[in-house]
Amino acid sequence: MNFEFLIFELYKELSMNYPKFIRYTKKHIPFVSLLILILGIWSCKTSLSKPSELTDWIPQNSSWVIQINDVNSVANELTNNEVFKELKNLNPEVTSNLAELLSKTPDTKSLLCVTKIGKNSGALTHIYNSQLDSTLINGPSIDYSKVKINIEKRVSGTLYSAYISGFTLRSTSQLLIENCIRKSQQNNISNANSLFNTVYATLDLNAPINILVQPQAEELMETMLEELPLMPKISQDWNAYDLNFESNVFSLDGLIAIQDSLGDPLAIIKENQAKKIILDQLVPESSSAFLSITLNNAIETEDAFKQWILQKNIALNQISLKAISTVDEIGWIKLGSETILLFHSQNETQAQEQLLPNLDDPKEYREVPYYAIKLPEDILVFAEAIGEKVTPNWGTIIDNFIVFAPSEESIKTIISSYKDGSTLGKNLIYNTFKEDLVSSNSIYWIAQTKKLIDLWKNKEEKRNPWSKLDSEKYPFIAFQGAVENNFMHLHFRIHENELEVKRNDVSNQYLLQLDAALSGPPQWLKNHRTKGMDVLAQDINNTLYLFSDKGNLYWKKKLSGQIQGAVQQVDLYKNKRLQMAFRTENIFYVLDRNGKVVKPFSIKVPATEPIHPLSVFDYDQRRDYRFVVTQGKSLIMYNSKGKRVNGFNFKKTKTTILNSPVHIRIDKKDYIAVQEESGKLNLLNRVGKTRVKVKEQISFSGTQVSSYLKTFITSDKSGNLVQVDTKGNVIRTNLELANGHKIASTTKSLVSLSENNLNIKGIPITLPFGSYTPPKIYYINNIIYVTTTDLDAQKVYLFFSNGTPVSGFPVYGTSAADLTNSDADKAVELAVQSESNGMLIYEIN
Repeated sequence: MNFEFLIFELYKELSMNYPKFIRYTKKHIPFVSLLILILGIWSCKTSLSKPSELTDWIPQNSSWVIQINDVNSVANELTNNEVFKELKNLNPEVTSNLAELLSKTPDTKSLLCVTKIGKNSGALTHIYNSQLDSTLINGPSIDYSKVKINIEKRVSGTLYSAYISGFTLRSTSQLLIENCIRKSQQNNISNANSLFNTVYATLDLNAPINILVQPQAEELMETMLEELPLMPKISQDWNAYDLNFESNVFSLDGLIAIQDSLGDPLAIIKENQAKKIILDQLVPESSSAFLSITLNNAIETEDAFKQWILQKNIALNQISLKAISTVDEIGWIKLGSETILLFHSQNETQAQEQLLPNLDDPKEYREVPYYAIKLPEDILVFAEAIGEKVTPNWGTIIDNFIVFAPSEESIKTIISSYKDGSTLGKNLIYNTFKEDLVSSNSIYWIAQTKKLIDLWKNKEEKRNPWSKLDSEKYPFIAFQGAVENNFMHLHFRIHENELEVKRNDVSNQYLLQLDAALSGPPQWLKNHRTKGMDVLAQDINNTLYLFSDKGNLYWKKKLSGQIQGAVQQVDLYKNKRLQMAFRTENIFYVLDRNGKVVKPFSIKVPATEPIHPLSVFDYDQRRDYRFVVTQGKSLIMYNSKGKRVNGFNFKKTKTTILNSPVHIRIDKKDYIAVQEESGKLNLLNRVGKTRVKVKEQISFSGTQVSSYLKTFITSDKSGNLVQVDTKGNVIRTNLELANGHKIASTTKSLVSLSENNLNIKGIPITLPFGSYTPPKIYYINNIIYVTTTDLDAQKVYLFFSNGTPVSGFPVYGTSAADLTNSDADKAVELAVQSESNGMLIYEIN
């Protein structure tokens, strides 16, 4: 196998990034090893009969040693294995031409080593027990200590190779070749330490590939691999892994030695027996990563922790783990940018007394009390030593779980996810994935590939080759460890999701907080910059807030009063940059994307009761807008420049206008529908003259006029559906609707809600008795959805047009919900009010 291309390409990466190549390997060994394998051994054919002889040639200060045992298996799997087909694309610029460029390597077993040289560079060396290819021997060369060093010039750099005592060494570094020549002549070849030999002896030579890694010597190349949240701290010295292939699985199985005398954090937990983890029952589906460590030997753990404190020379006023003496599992959850700490105890009462001793001034969320807390310093240091640093400010107890979080938002997310059943423990795909993992663990790490990819995408300064990984096909990655004596067995897994079902149901994604209680339900608005959607809401202090679909606050703005009805978006300048149009009690506003007033649209209007929402008409979809303000018995129309439209000649109504006027288009004709309290329905043309004279009065129930099957529809106080055709004829259909009923329609769909009876396109659905918001119809991704909220039970219902409830519903919510597809994926998002000053964003798959 010819490694020229591999060596040069990786040499460029190492030379540019070696100062960054040291910090993360300790946390990300399986990933780093995987990348080296893919980039360095693709279509490889290599051999080794006496591994100990090959290891004698490992350059000093090498930190990765990759040994290939089964050439044919490697060549076949790297070509055909489904997981490798995905991972191969992580760096296509390197892998695209490897098969052609690596064709000259002989069929011998080999080692590939990564070696530190000085402070700012690195080198790769390929070692095998065979002569150089004849075409390379005949090229340019130099002599060093009577040994010929062959030189091959490439566009990307230079390769150096030598044949010494039956072994070929090829490297990106001339210095490494010279060092090996010199040491061979001094009979001083071997650089391996005793721990290397100990770990090396555990390798499974029946595995196609073995990997040995020295975490202290190297760090992760950030250009090829990004941050892995909560990845466990697994060793400070040589690690050994065996790579095995299955059809749809990538797996690494390894062994590390626990170093008591070197401050190894694993030494703190090594006396605890591996067991089945259960904290995943509390982990929200919206989390990116989760780490769990099992505990069952409090005395030995505390002694080991004290020893670790001494080795690290950390000053603590006291060292006692009594507070977690009944804890059998400790975990960390990565939720957005926050890290949440959680414990499980079989003795909830005793654990509460130790960890939450002073439960004063509780707050409550969804009937779960939570408290402002301060954990002891030694517990925080312990948590950081074996896992991740946390800064808890709030704590709560949920069944036998104790949760500590930095913010109220994150602790509420934990509560909501658990109550709504949107946790990993309830996720079918996760549980199927978990079935193939080792059941007993000392360390258990799980991450969702989609969340990791989203995390990396947000770091614009870094390229992200992992974004090409199919997160639907490979939704989870796992890393596990189980202590046995002074060693830990390690297992790393990626495998394909083979379930036919989708990652279904609904998950609580984000919790948004306002400074005061909401004055109305949240609303989705289109973001013309991201092409996604944002969330708009107003509080009772008249402050307007705009959030991203990920819950990040863009801005907030104080208004003159409460927004009436929904905000409507317009494109005043016809440049696809959207503005927000609405009215308060006394001002008609248009705001731009940044919350600034678009002049002259801060127009004072009389606060005449009843105050109706602003109407916005766009007759021909040409963005020549007409804005209509209702004032008692009259209508005021403005154009896109904020000027009153003098050509609109509608005179005052005889009785008060009942609802905001509505623009309806039927058969290419425009109609403006104006309802009066007297029961008169005015159907006007664009200039305000009567287009259709309705032949009968209608005792309006209060439902606004809409369009359905080329008719104007509403309902009356007798419970009839009322339709008016374009000739003014009135048709009543007795639907036996109760007082207070609601109707919603599109041009082809009709939905009614009478007491607890919901009817969707003729399909009756009986809901629990309650107080329901008006039904709303949405058409998203070619699917019709209908939603309503029971305000008494605080439950949001969502149905398909055939009356089938969407899986996972009802969910928690305290207002009418708003539905959209807020981003580029196929999932639908739902925004709804939660507690008085909070909002939730759910994702529906």
